[in-house]
Amino acid sequence: MSWVWSVSVPVSFINSEKIVEFADPNFGSVTDILGVILFVIGFLIESIADIHKLIFRINRSSSDEIIKTGLWAWMVLLFISGLPLSERPTHIKQFKAGNWPEYSKYLSRTSCLIPFPPTLYEPLPQIIKSTLFLEFPIYRFDPESEGDLVEKDKNVGDKNI
Repeated sequence: MSWVWSVSVPVSFINSEKIVEFADPNFGSVTDILGVILFVIGFLIESIADIHKLIFRINRSSSDEIIKTGLWAWMVLLFISGLPLSERPTHIKQFKAGNWPEYSKYLSRTSCLIPFPPTLYEPLPQIIKSTLFLEFPIYRFDPESEGDLVEKDKNVGDKNI
């Protein structure tokens, strides 16, 4: 609530009736149109991805199954869906379930945020994936360096995601 308030206060002040120094610009500038187009694209992508995820969850055969259909085959909605909080626990869960080889292949083929064809995304160097596609190391689980720690702490990554 405080985040919404702090972000909306400047908008409230600018739109208040007390501020009359500035002329009210007409809608329809290039930036207005681009903003509306980007909003609609983002809204459609998230809505369609949510529908694909719902259908997947209804039809999946096991809780360890990985979504590889629809928009989820092209991207993981990293910042939009709150995945930063659940990305590593999901990796650990897949590792513990013995599904790491398949899940790791899925991660190497799938962009975190920007829709991109998996066949073109997979061969890209990690530096390109990290800088242009926002695949930061903080979200990755490395079983070679962290696998022993996971085996010792049985509670890590067990929440149902």
